[in-house]
Amino acid sequence: MKKENDHLTKLSIMFVTMIILTLIAFYLVSSDWISTNVLPYVLLFFAVIQVVIQLVLFMDIKEKEGRYRITSVVGGGFIALLTIFFLALLKM
Repeated sequence: MKKENDHLTKLSIMFVTMIILTLIAFYLVSSDWISTNVLPYVLLFFAVIQVVIQLVLFMDIKEKEGRYRITSVVGGGFIALLTIFFLALLKM
């Protein structure tokens, strides 16, 4: 019971952390606090933090039975990076 409560507490804290990161990102986009040249990198940093939190805590990627799941995540990440790369090329 104690282990389950600790896990729920950890999940709740990380969920609130992700909401706070999202709110900060919205604030940074809506204000002129950071220059538009640096803003995409800051948003990407926040996004990477959220992806790591979601994969490790919410999807239990570190489970031993989850080899197929890890392969799927790596493949999906590769496709996402390719998509971002080609969208950046389109913008140029």
